[in-house]
Amino acid sequence: MLINPLVVIAGAITALAGAVIGNLLLMRKMSLISDSMPHIALPGIAIGVLLNIDPLIGAMVFLAFAVAIIWSVRFKTSLELDSIIGVLFVTSLALGSVLAGGEADLLEAFFGSVEKITSMQALAAIALGTIVLITTWVHRRSLMISSIDSELAESVGVSARKTELMFLILVALTISAGIHFVGVLLMSSLLIVPSVTGRTIAGKSLKSFFLASSIVGVISTVSGLVVTSLYDTGLEPGMAIVFISAGLFVLSLIVSLFRK
Repeated sequence: MLINPLVVIAGAITALAGAVIGNLLLMRKMSLISDSMPHIALPGIAIGVLLNIDPLIGAMVFLAFAVAIIWSVRFKTSLELDSIIGVLFVTSLALGSVLAGGEADLLEAFFGSVEKITSMQALAAIALGTIVLITTWVHRRSLMISSIDSELAESVGVSARKTELMFLILVALTISAGIHFVGVLLMSSLLIVPSVTGRTIAGKSLKSFFLASSIVGVISTVSGLVVTSLYDTGLEPGMAIVFISAGLFVLSLIVSLFRK
């Protein structure tokens, strides 16, 4: 199976965006959200399949709806963010499973289907990833300060409400871009595994943390796509990405042990 070079470029940009957003999730101690929030897109993917439209559109609609609910409930009640997302997670998983119907469609939603990515879908992923990266760079000060200390952010004039809404939108866009590559079930391989690996490699250096996680994310994704394209590994590209990402994490742990 030969993969369209445009898909590889889309994978690299998506991985880069995933690593950056994953770093912010890790800094906010919200890493579990990377596992639960992607499942919220499942009903949208299922509806897209049923209506014969791009599942990415359905995923984005449901994620946008979820972001609106999460943000509204978060600031109008005393509920924590992970509690709100947890309720949406189980509800969406059940609804998506019912709507998906066919086992093949459900498996594709869970694990991704790189071989079915069209050039238009690749371009959409590139656009989404680029928007995430540019927005994060432009608003890096408010995103970083609010990730480190929300009270400090308020004291220097950074609105917690606006920043959290923007961050949730960035998470949703990153998930939308990555769904075709690794599916909802393996999204952590793009969001958190590279970030944890980067932190292990970089230690306390924030600049090195972002650089290392970005490199790990891109290497994992591009290698997974290229290897499964050139060799008959018996693995889906999404699964190969996960295994390579996990392997780099284990390697970083070994290196850190020897470094100590």
